[in-house]
This record gives sequence, C-alpha cells and structure tokens, in this order.
Amino acid sequence: MNKSVGLFAQVKGDPQVDRLIVWDYHVFLIHELSSKYMVYDFDSVLPFPCSFTHYFTHGLRWNSCLPEKLHRYYRVIPHVDYLNYFSSDRSHMQREDGSWLSPPPPYDCIFGRNAASPNTLPFYLDMTINTNAENSFSSSGVYGSVLTESSFLKKFSGD
Repeated sequence: MNKSVGLFAQVKGDPQVDRLIVWDYHVFLIHELSSKYMVYDFDSVLPFPCSFTHYFTHGLRWNSCLPEKLHRYYRVIPHVDYLNYFSSDRSHMQREDGSWLSPPPPYDCIFGRNAASPNTLPFYLDMTINTNAENSFSSSGVYGSVLTESSFLKKFSGD
C-alpha cells in the first residue's frame, strides 16, 4: 500500500490542477455541530470550517478521479484517544543528519500522557491493519479505525 495521498483545494497545491497536492499523510478534524459534520483543515483553501459534504466534494473527491497509487483510506480517531495516546517527537520531519526537512511548527511537540512511546505516529500511519469483510478496516483500541472511502463517506455524510 502506497503511503502517498492526493488531496485537492490545498494551500500548497498546484493552482493549475485544482490545487492538487500529494502528501505523505494528511490530518483534518471532523466535528459534529448541530447534527451536521464540519471539517477543519488548516491546509485547505476551502471555507473554515466547511460541511463534510463540501469538503468531500471539493477537497477529497472520489478516489476514482486519482491514480490508484494515490487512493486513500481514512483513520478516524476519537479526540479523547488522540489527545491521550498520540505522540510525535517530529523525527519524521528530520533528515538522517538531524537537520529539518522544513522548519518545524512553533508549538511544542504533542505528547499524549498515555502514549506507548515518544513517537506513536507510525501506529496511526499504518493503514493495513485487520481487513474485514465489511469493506472497512479497523484496529480496535486507542488508534482509531481505518475506513475505506465508502465507509468514511457513509459515516459522515449523514446518508
């Protein structure tokens, strides 16, 4: 499984191709507000926040419009588990010699109080865990569930 994902409507995306960019991974927040799911994506040119349907239509789009190597799976993590178990020492942002690939964010690293190590990011990036017959993947426990596109859309579109 490829670790690259294509997204549209991204600030750093190519303006000639609907602001398409290929990320190693991408994180955005989905929040339920008055029975409607809203998306908060700090890297998007879409309204902030915007409805899940708007974000899916303009920012994600269907996997079928992308080369297969850029097709996405989605890891959905309850916020409480994210805050308690996610940790990143930002080592994924450094070259082998310790220099930065890009300047790191100005805020402190995230260290969940119950995290198994100083860098649990690899657990979250592994999208191959526990295939099951419902066309979705899941990893039970604190690292959330991995969903196929159809399962992800069904969960948040309100259909």
